[in-house]
Amino acid sequence: WKRPGRPMSASSISQCGDDEIIVRVKICGLSSLDLAIREGNYKDLIGEQPNILGFEMGGVVEKIGKNVTDLRIGEEVLGLLPINRPGACTTHTTQLSHNMVRKPTHLDLSKCVAALHAGVTAFTALYYQAHLVHGETLLIINGASPEGQICLQLGAMWGARLLTTVDTPEQAQFLSKGFKSPIDRIIDLSSEDLVQVIQQETSKLGIDHIVDLRQVGSRISTNDLLSCIGVQGTWVTTNDGVQLDPPQSRHLHLKGVRLCFLFPQSWVLSNSQQGRFLHMITSLLERIDQHQIQLEQQVFPLAQLEDALAVLKTNPTSKVMIRISD
Repeated sequence: WKRPGRPMSASSISQCGDDEIIVRVKICGLSSLDLAIREGNYKDLIGEQPNILGFEMGGVVEKIGKNVTDLRIGEEVLGLLPINRPGACTTHTTQLSHNMVRKPTHLDLSKCVAALHAGVTAFTALYYQAHLVHGETLLIINGASPEGQICLQLGAMWGARLLTTVDTPEQAQFLSKGFKSPIDRIIDLSSEDLVQVIQQETSKLGIDHIVDLRQVGSRISTNDLLSCIGVQGTWVTTNDGVQLDPPQSRHLHLKGVRLCFLFPQSWVLSNSQQGRFLHMITSLLERIDQHQIQLEQQVFPLAQLEDALAVLKTNPTSKVMIRISD
């Protein structure tokens, strides 16, 4: 669990299933998912064997299985990888072809890969779970994270009134000065009370949709979010350990609130929603092409994977990437 993946041997590179492709990895992305796996989470999906990190990747197809008809050797591809298969922090990886898409030739591979996990997270939260529409209020918890930034960018495109929390004045400055999408209210939790601000900003009506991207040690409690959500609102959370006592459950019931669990890996761990997943990836690539979605990147060589993971723990505003080859 503590080492990058070793390069595949020549014999393993030649082995390719009928529905698989072998990709020479050029770049991969890291997210909070990689930290969770390093800490031993998701063993029910992964098992006890060590797993190679890096579940967002881009590279060049070097071999295809006999059933693969939509990809060609030599093409650049990218994809979000399921965590029950090895990741991409290695020179070559074997993956199911239906999890990979061809990169448009005029787009930069690194920019596309950087937006994969964060983009699928944001698109799932806002489009499939919150069903966000123009004019609604949207509160992003931890908006300076890569996932939070794309939530804000998509929310601005779809005409929402945007509010977000940050943990430090530096993050607030980043979003206010270095962020293109207009944000109606940035709430700095180091000096402001979330519930009071939301009551003031919404005239005590509450928020239509909350996307809860809280990290470990967050200043925000479950009761805070319950106080912020409005009638018939949606609470989308990446926290798989949400626990509600009976009064809290009744509070949500009386408000008619929907609680949705957000786990982007569900799209690739099952093939049952493959059409919707590919629609998301296509939409993300179109918005990258139109410069509507973009993330700053912090790129490390594979030999500095440990340094990259250390940076990831600090909740950076830039996307942490691993460069494997040119």
